[in-house]
Amino acid sequence: MVERDRGARAPGDSEVTDVVAAHLDAVLRLDAQALAASARSIPSSGDAGPTTPQMWRGIACAQPSTDDALAEIEREARRVGESARVIEVAAARAMAAATRGELEHALAFARRACRMARAEALPRTEQWVALVLARLRRLTGQPYLATRIVTALRQTATPAWRPWIDWELTMAAGRAGTPDPTGPAATLHAVLAHAEAGDRGGFDAAIQHLHAQLDALAPMRDDARRVHAALDPTLAPLEVDLAPWSTGGLAVEPPPLGLAGLGGPEATDDAAGGCAIVVAWPHRSGRRVLRAALGLALEHTGGVALGGAHVGRPEGIVAALALAGPQGMDEGALFRAVYGFAYSRSIHRGAFDVALHRARELVDDHGEIARDHGHLRIVLRHACVVPDPRSRRAADDRVLDQLARTGTVGARELAASLGMPLRTIQDVLRSLVEDGACQPRRDGRHVVYSIEDTTFGEPTSA
Repeated sequence: MVERDRGARAPGDSEVTDVVAAHLDAVLRLDAQALAASARSIPSSGDAGPTTPQMWRGIACAQPSTDDALAEIEREARRVGESARVIEVAAARAMAAATRGELEHALAFARRACRMARAEALPRTEQWVALVLARLRRLTGQPYLATRIVTALRQTATPAWRPWIDWELTMAAGRAGTPDPTGPAATLHAVLAHAEAGDRGGFDAAIQHLHAQLDALAPMRDDARRVHAALDPTLAPLEVDLAPWSTGGLAVEPPPLGLAGLGGPEATDDAAGGCAIVVAWPHRSGRRVLRAALGLALEHTGGVALGGAHVGRPEGIVAALALAGPQGMDEGALFRAVYGFAYSRSIHRGAFDVALHRARELVDDHGEIARDHGHLRIVLRHACVVPDPRSRRAADDRVLDQLARTGTVGARELAASLGMPLRTIQDVLRSLVEDGACQPRRDGRHVVYSIEDTTFGEPTSA
């Protein structure tokens, strides 16, 4: 059950009943069956507004209360001095806003809930709402902060909270740690392992089990659907909110909506070529998937992989043209998609032609790249897979991710673990310190670095 703060109420204590405790316990354990059972026991609230379990049942069912209704409950709890209830409703507002796709508002609610819990000296409540904050950090493109939060929580939170903690850790940092073997995070580990190995039967069984585990929990159910769409090149239809990335509408960037952490640290170096690959087919547009699905993609295409030892612009050209499909692209649009800035024929023609020549060499045994009056298209004889270097994470993101995984560390250790020049790491760290993204401190004769969430407070045994 949810533990109580000494001298204060934990989330849900404003209705001290077994139904409330069981419902929140089911939420924290990501136990869909228990959640459904406790939800059936929840009476109607009449005109008094939703109770604690009703708020969370609405979030679990993707039918959250309106923000106006939740704001009114929060005001009433504040009026009568129910601090834990105020914080609990702020956390519910965060999750409800995320369900509606209002991620920036959701993050603001989660940060406020954490700050209130710290100000009220409610450590267990603070840990509980920190889970909500970690989720919002991940969904808003800061997986390293989510990793930092849940890694700290995992050391002190009650074991009953591990399923949700492990889920957020896996989504933010890939197959990190050892989750409870019966929980959804362990199933997600299996999904990633089968995708990587190209085990179609194992992948299908694991992903269906994951869907079944999370079906009654809408926020995590949405996570599972996005994971499925980002890994399976045969899946149709695509998740609507992931379609622009999967089909190439987003030319660059890691995958959105909290999936960037699943690219894995091994997919950030130059040789790997980024956290995404493109599956290219003859006569139709290609499909971008996470690099973790390389085994599945090769199994689907008969094991045909394109790309050199050092992945760069030529692979980017092939990936962009494959996503464009039979209609192809004008050279200006292709240049912008690969290089990230506008094309000037007088300035860039030479470099572009060299990269295009090398791209043609990549596909020479499998098709051709046709060029007609400034319009280019790829014509393939069979399906193949090509890395998409445009999904390579920026150096500062790679450093922050590594800091989140390893804790306090020095520049030399970071350079060695990331395979980057020490001077580059030092420049990145200097910039991150100036921006406040990481903090330096002296350890003897050395300077070490760590990241801290400005809202989340490090939990301790005290």
